[in-house]
Amino acid sequence: MNDAERIYQLMVLTARADETVDPREARAIAGIIRDTDELQDVGDRAALARAARALLERKGLIAAVREVATPIAAADARLLAVRCCARVLAADGVVAGAELEVMGQLRRCFGYSVEEIEEIITAA
Repeated sequence: MNDAERIYQLMVLTARADETVDPREARAIAGIIRDTDELQDVGDRAALARAARALLERKGLIAAVREVATPIAAADARLLAVRCCARVLAADGVVAGAELEVMGQLRRCFGYSVEEIEEIITAA
């Protein structure tokens, strides 16, 4: 799996964090994929979403996010992942606690400080 596909799965996990995917979150994900050059290598989105949901059900939110995020090594891909997930998090206008847990886990996986994450989220 490439970084673009991992970022896509992280967006799916962010949207599913509160156990429901709001249509605005789904539209946000589709728009991010369409408008982001770095995400043009995303393969079969339906299969990737199914795999992310299965991982979530099997391992729980934090472990699923950690498993998908940890292999993303490039700093620019990590930054893009956080920005994309922040956009999905904000898409429905409601920031659920579980969605914030995703951002916290990304912060820990990628080694960002709380201040850096807040900056990235604000800029997204």
